[in-house]
Amino acid sequence: MNRIKIIYIILIAIVAVFELYTFRKIFHPNVSDQYKLYYIDKKLYSWSHGQGIQYNIGSELDYASIERFLSRSGWYRAKNAPKWSKGEVSSIYFKTSNIEKYKGNILLNLKTFGMQSIRVTLNGISIGNKKIDSKNIDTVFNFKPEILYENKINTLQFNFPNLSNKHNTKDSAISLHKLKIN
Repeated sequence: MNRIKIIYIILIAIVAVFELYTFRKIFHPNVSDQYKLYYIDKKLYSWSHGQGIQYNIGSELDYASIERFLSRSGWYRAKNAPKWSKGEVSSIYFKTSNIEKYKGNILLNLKTFGMQSIRVTLNGISIGNKKIDSKNIDTVFNFKPEILYENKINTLQFNFPNLSNKHNTKDSAISLHKLKIN
């Protein structure tokens, strides 16, 4: 074998290794959870300048501060206003730590359009079903703290199986004003 063939084989091997490395990076990117949710999975509502989706136990999130936790689909975009659900499913994403300190309740302050059935799941596990008809109400959903993921993405999902909306042309069920997880 002459020297030129050996150089070509070495170059081809280098390019092949680089391509394999690139394909691995495509399928297993080394990025933050928030970056992955926003840019890659396209699930997160707002980039929020990289503030992150870390939730601190007992923090009360109002409609302005909750924006960075909302899913991209499932919520109407409104600056400095309560967040109205959009469609039959709306989600909130968050990471947390110290799960042993959680008591296991989610407090919501919300408003509904007429009578609404709400099914809430946390990480795919049902934590309650309620029928709510209100102008402004505080309601609580209880859960077992061990279903929380520590330092991983948790998903709080609201399902509206019987989306009832006779007074509004939008497909909204609830307006989320405040959220607190203890």
